[in-house]
Amino acid sequence: MPIATHQDSLRQHLAASSESPGIPALTGIRFLAAAAVVVFHYRAEIVAVFPVLTAVQPLMNTGYLGVDLFFTLSGFVLAYNYLTTFQALDLAKYGRFLWLRIARIYPVHFAVLGLLAVSVAVAAHHGHVPHSSGYSFESLVRNLLLIQAWFWSENSWYGPAWSISAEWFAYLGFPLAALWISGFRSARSVLIGGGFALLGMAGTFTAMTLLGHPTFGPQALVRITGEFLAGCFLGRLFQIDRSQRVPWAVLAVVGAIAFPLAASWLGGHGLPGLDAAPLLALVVYATARSDGSLAAWLGGRTMVFLGEASYALYMTHELIHLVVGKRFPVEALARLGLIQKVAVSVGGVTVFLLVASMTHLLIERPARRWLRRMALSPSTNPQRASNAEPSATM
Repeated sequence: MPIATHQDSLRQHLAASSESPGIPALTGIRFLAAAAVVVFHYRAEIVAVFPVLTAVQPLMNTGYLGVDLFFTLSGFVLAYNYLTTFQALDLAKYGRFLWLRIARIYPVHFAVLGLLAVSVAVAAHHGHVPHSSGYSFESLVRNLLLIQAWFWSENSWYGPAWSISAEWFAYLGFPLAALWISGFRSARSVLIGGGFALLGMAGTFTAMTLLGHPTFGPQALVRITGEFLAGCFLGRLFQIDRSQRVPWAVLAVVGAIAFPLAASWLGGHGLPGLDAAPLLALVVYATARSDGSLAAWLGGRTMVFLGEASYALYMTHELIHLVVGKRFPVEALARLGLIQKVAVSVGGVTVFLLVASMTHLLIERPARRWLRRMALSPSTNPQRASNAEPSATM
């Protein structure tokens, strides 16, 4: 392809991806999903320091499903912005799409993995050899390639990164999914397609749970496929559904409350909480369609910024956990007075938000802009590139 023609194709693709107006509330809700994951990973410490919260620990145990909200939301946002782009297979558009996805997820991943690699090397140099199986060179390569959750069951190097490995798998297949889903013309057929995607995923995990098989490793691909496809179908539904007399804000709130309750109930009866995934789909779609005070709150400046920094929060909170757990053992915190406990907790939350914000502002955002500019001609307005790319994932 001649250079001029290729550059024209890139500009057209960039313009196509900017046609859809933004939905700020979907950015704000990302922070709530990330916060749920953080609470899940700290639930033991939270209950140990504040025993009164033992009653709600079953709900905190469902916080890991915030990742599944990300998966569904990612499919929705990409379909909402790119379904019209992939009406036919185009290698130039496909390559640019993947490059933009790399620009979004890789800088923070690379920074965190690099920090861990240096730490492990220093520890090994001083004779403090870490768990060899989790920090092998082969595993490092898989993490760098973002394929660690595809075929291996170990949760190595950095646990939270398994989900972006699954996201990368979904990104690779998205253009084909878009080509297929864009052919659905009625709301009924779209709902049936999304329902089957979730049913297949939930059925697989239910069977694995009942048969006693582990649900991590390659099963991550089942999880992302079902929920990401469901999100894509919802994005298509958003394009063709014009229902107005529906209390979307109420449905979003009801779904957000019902989901952890349902997931907790399922877990208490030996079933996977993922079986409640249809409620997550409801939350995503209803939030996208809602207006009024809910949309104003989630789409406000503060929540949008926190949502933009949610990926950095997700990727850094476990690093903080590793450091804080050694410097401030939970047994010592549990012996503090109530006011001291509250003060330490507020300080901890502040540290999480500051680290996430700084990571977003100093690493994620600049690196993303630089990588996007690499895909554009020098004459293309960088600001236009920044505004065109949707906020899709964690």
